[in-house]
Amino acid sequence: MRPEFDQYAPEYSTLLNDPLRDRFTSDPVFFHRRKWMLIRDFFAQRRINSSKLRWLDVGCGQGRALLTKSIKRVLKPGGLFCLIEHNPWNPVTQAIVKRCPVDSDAELLTAPAAARLVGTVDLEILETAYFLYFPESIFRHIGRIEQSLRNLPLGGQYAVFCLNSAEVFEEATYATELEAPKTIL
Repeated sequence: MRPEFDQYAPEYSTLLNDPLRDRFTSDPVFFHRRKWMLIRDFFAQRRINSSKLRWLDVGCGQGRALLTKSIKRVLKPGGLFCLIEHNPWNPVTQAIVKRCPVDSDAELLTAPAAARLVGTVDLEILETAYFLYFPESIFRHIGRIEQSLRNLPLGGQYAVFCLNSAEVFEEATYATELEAPKTIL
């Protein structure tokens, strides 16, 4: 991680304030909830118990390659990894990132580039899903429509779900070993 990020730490939440972003949601926790919902739905589709899921939301900036290698190193065989990124094909995302001081030197990664990145460490891609199509006020009423848009590469963010296929994935084993979800803000 590059040390200049440390200078933003004391004012991080304030620096993320943006009129355009605020039109999407007035509650920054909305973005964390949407990530959790996406991950929960991924598990539900595969009939994996997510009630004890452990997750960590990490921002890594330009340290993606190092972080991905580290995740592969510590991920159990059969373990799952979900890489979530801002979608550079979404014009609203581009505008918000360009206006945010924390992201002044951000390099947005396309989903195909993210797939190549996880492929370099031999993680098997299970699914790529796009999300954050609607502002919170609209999502509350028609959010389930996003499920049908998962393959349309225009959502504000996307997720690449990966498997460490060093061993065969056994759903029953991992369904019982997961712990309660925690959001780190």
